[in-house]
Amino acid sequence: MFRRPSNLVGLVVALIFFWASLTPSLLPRAWLFQGVVSGLSAVGGYGIGSAISALVRRFARGEHKSKQRRIGWIILAVAAAFGSVVMLWQSHRWQNELRALVGIEDEPDFSGLGVLIVTVVTGGVVLVGARLARSLTRFLIRQVDRIAPKPVSITVGVVLAVAVLVGIFQGFLWRGAMSAINEASSIADGRTNDGTEQPATSERSGGPDSFVTWDSLGRQGREFVGRGPTLSDLETFYDPDCCEEPIRVYVGLDSADSAEKRAALAVQELERTGAFDRRILAVFTATGTGWINPKVADSLEYLHRGDTAEVSMQYSFLPSAVSFLVDQTKAEEAGQKLIAAVLRRVDDLPPAERPKILLFGESLGSYGTEQAFGDLDDMRAQVDGALLVGPTFANPIWEQLTDGREQDSPQWLPSLPEEAGVYFARTPSDLEGVAENGVEPRVVYLQNASDPITWWKPALAYDKPDWAGLPAAPDRPPAFRWAPIVTFWQVAMDLTDSLNVPAGHGHYFGSNVVDGWVAVLEPDGWSDGETQRVREIVAPLDE
Repeated sequence: MFRRPSNLVGLVVALIFFWASLTPSLLPRAWLFQGVVSGLSAVGGYGIGSAISALVRRFARGEHKSKQRRIGWIILAVAAAFGSVVMLWQSHRWQNELRALVGIEDEPDFSGLGVLIVTVVTGGVVLVGARLARSLTRFLIRQVDRIAPKPVSITVGVVLAVAVLVGIFQGFLWRGAMSAINEASSIADGRTNDGTEQPATSERSGGPDSFVTWDSLGRQGREFVGRGPTLSDLETFYDPDCCEEPIRVYVGLDSADSAEKRAALAVQELERTGAFDRRILAVFTATGTGWINPKVADSLEYLHRGDTAEVSMQYSFLPSAVSFLVDQTKAEEAGQKLIAAVLRRVDDLPPAERPKILLFGESLGSYGTEQAFGDLDDMRAQVDGALLVGPTFANPIWEQLTDGREQDSPQWLPSLPEEAGVYFARTPSDLEGVAENGVEPRVVYLQNASDPITWWKPALAYDKPDWAGLPAAPDRPPAFRWAPIVTFWQVAMDLTDSLNVPAGHGHYFGSNVVDGWVAVLEPDGWSDGETQRVREIVAPLDE
């Protein structure tokens, strides 16, 4: 089981995959992540090469002479040594080119040794695991072979091995990991961030007369209602006597025992606070932990002088990436229940007295928001605008829109007919003139060309996506090339560092959300100068 790999073709393909893994992808990678990508890619290449070699040996006649094999091994060793040094050096240059494109500092002068070490360790661990699985399969086949014909024993042995391995993965590794993450997330959810204080005004959940207790809100819920601009802040920004105290409503997981009850409780809180008398009522679908982007919440209140009510509820306390794997249906349910409950209550009001209904969702929250509607027309028929930030590849409406984009527009910045009322933006300049075009309601997507949250999906392992073609995005390095399996692992590793880049790259949107809100629903008499002032106010919130 621990003998050296002896398949020459497998090692050749593994080497090619290793070299390909050193090319740049969407975001800069540190040497540790590069080593993991390279190790996984090399193992994938070895498996493909070995399979090809086995098929050739099965159907081709004759064997290669030992002298020819020795020459092959010598050529491989020389190519591996010199080629890898050249590729590691070139990879360092490519990474720094990519870092310049996204506006971050160069990586250390040379980290190739670290990449090689991590590559070998990662590849070794995966190979050992694969050979253990193969040994188990062969053992089971031999046992069944004693009582059944060979074709039957092979089939039964493989099925039993798969069942055992899946059982080990789900019952021990997966459940153990999920249990640990769940426990750690639950503990974190019970904490309150430094500087976050219980509201002293009745316009916020967890404050005086609230139907929702402070402790039941969860960490992110307490952060949402415990911060944000006050009436005094808004009057300082504008003028005295021109603003209102913003309303913020939030319902935590511990506030009620089902999504339907939490949505009903949220509507009760909106009633209590007078939210249906405000000009703007914004429904936010949170991310996995219940987080609401403070730049988004604050900027909407500044834009509309506090004549706003914002409402959200928690559906999980797991990080968004984990929630997407195990709580995706909970995000869907939360978006559907909360939006439907709010819309039903608004429909009871006389048309002239109804607030403007705006929607917001970021990352997994955008998925939950979209799931409340059948398609774009359904969404636009029921609300007055939506801002969706960093959509996931699973977003159903987003997929419909990108697939139906105008032919000459790239997938990373789709363009649709004006009458569709939907706009995609990577930078604020992409939204110029949108607020004045007269098309209402408007749905705005903020979508970065280098966001792995949007572009990573299982099919990336075997199918070249449209965004990987031409025209290339401004922050895509010239050396980027899609490659089977390799690009899948590269972009998967990009997920881990997608927030540690400047706004407009990766999964970070910064103050661009201000321009997104202006494009969705511009306040009367608004100016570009005021947009810039709000950007400056919210910029430091998470930096």
